[in-house]
Amino acid sequence: MTRKRTIGRSAIVALILGVLVGSAPGIAYAAVYSPYITWSSSPYAYKGRSGVNGGSGVYAIGQVAKNASGTVPAGYMGAGAYLYKQNSNGTTFALCKSATVTYTTAATSLYNRFTSGSCGSGNYRGLGLLYTYNANDGLYNVHGANNSPAQGGS
Repeated sequence: MTRKRTIGRSAIVALILGVLVGSAPGIAYAAVYSPYITWSSSPYAYKGRSGVNGGSGVYAIGQVAKNASGTVPAGYMGAGAYLYKQNSNGTTFALCKSATVTYTTAATSLYNRFTSGSCGSGNYRGLGLLYTYNANDGLYNVHGANNSPAQGGS
């Protein structure tokens, strides 16, 4: 004779919740970025974007990269990063942290500039100002990437 054993619905829900809660890692935030913008500064083509990384220790990112394989010489790329926090009115963002422009010190294909420190709990956006050296005129071209999407952090 075989005995059937039934498990109640509440026992199943408790089991599932126990597995989910017991194995769920802490919430991790990934950086969110604006779409790339592209441009040329003789003799190279570039792309760049703005980003913000939320969560605990939020920061803004200014990113510039060579838009093809290979590297550019030291000093050909630079970036500044600017962190904006949403005001209490919920409609505007105000600058709260910045990282002034710095330039590459070695040949590279990608350069990131980060802000440090947040401005308390809230919603944030990042903005990158991207600099590339133009060998034809010996000057730097400056490009403002689009604002990053907003992300919560503290």
